Amino acid sequence: MKMNTLKEIANLLLDHQQFVVTGHIDPDGDCVGSMLALAYALKRKGKTVRLILERPLTLNLRSLEREWDFIYEADFVFEAEDEILITLDSGDLGRVPNLPEHKLPVINLDHHMGNALFGDYNYVDETAAAVGEILYSLCGELGVEVDKQIGYYIAIALIWDTGCFKYSNTNPHILRITADLIELGIDTSEIYREFLGSYPLPKLRLRGLVYSEMQLSFKGKVAWVVIDQEMLNKVGASLDDAASISGDLRDIRGVEVGVSILEREPGIVQLGFRSNYYVPVNEIAKYFGGGGHKRASGATFEGELTGLVDRILTKIAEYLEC
Repeated sequence: MKMNTLKEIANLLLDHQQFVVTGHIDPDGDCVGSMLALAYALKRKGKTVRLILERPLTLNLRSLEREWDFIYEADFVFEAEDEILITLDSGDLGRVPNLPEHKLPVINLDHHMGNALFGDYNYVDETAAAVGEILYSLCGELGVEVDKQIGYYIAIALIWDTGCFKYSNTNPHILRITADLIELGIDTSEIYREFLGSYPLPKLRLRGLVYSEMQLSFKGKVAWVVIDQEMLNKVGASLDDAASISGDLRDIRGVEVGVSILEREPGIVQLGFRSNYYVPVNEIAKYFGGGGHKRASGATFEGELTGLVDRILTKIAEYLEC
C-alpha cells in the first residue's frame, strides 16, 4: 500500500459526503480528541460523520462522550450512504473495533512506527507527536479554521500524547501549535486537571499496592509489577485504574524501563512498557504481539502469568546497556 500526501487525503475527504470514523480499542486522549477534531472539521464542510467506539470511555475521558453521539461497536451497522471509513491512531486493523464486513475504502491516519499501511489511503507521520498534530495540519488542507472548539480537542490530543509536554516527543512545532491554541482561549491547565490530573480513590490505593509489590531487576534499570485479579479486588480497583502504571514505574530514579503485567481476566494478559532513553519498547511489545512507540508500547494476548516475567525480562535484556 502506498503513502499519500495530506493534500491527497484532504481532497478525498472534500470529494465525499458521509464518513465513519473510529480509533483504536481502549482509546486514549489523543485518539478520542482526534476523532472529535476530525468530526467537527468535516461537519464544518457540511459532511455527515458517525463516530464509533469499542465501548464506553474510561472514567477520565468519559466527559467527552457528551461532545458527540458516539456509537458503540455492538450497536453499529453500516448505512448505504456511508462512503469512507477513517481509522485514527491505529497501527493495524487488529487495533480497531470489530466492525461488520464492508467494502468501503479505508483512510488510515496515524503516527505509530511500523504502521501496517492497511488502508486504501495512508498518511502516517512517525515524526508527529500525536495524531492531533496531524489533524491540525489537515484542517489547513481542508480549509477549516481551527476555532476554539476544534482546538480544544486537538489540545487534548497533544497534551495526552506528550505527557503534558514532558515526553521526548515534545518539539518546537508542538509548542507553537499549543501557543496558537492558548491564544484561542483554550485553558491547557484545565485540560490537565480534567483528563490527567485527578484520580478516583481506588486508583490511588492500587498505586500503593503497586509500589509495595513492584520489583527491580538488572541493577535497578527495570521496574516491574504483576497486577492480578486478587490485587484489583483487594482495593476495589477496575482495569481502567491500572492504566499508565508502567509509566509510573519508569519515573523511578535510575529506571530505564517500566513494565506492568496486568491480568485482565483469567487467561488474558495485558502488558504495558515505558522507557526513558534508549530501550525501544515497541520492539519488546512486538515480540508479544503488540506494538506502539519507541518509548510507550503494549500488548494484549491470551496466556498465563506463570513464567511470563522471565520471558519479558529476557527480551528486555537484549536492549539494555549494562
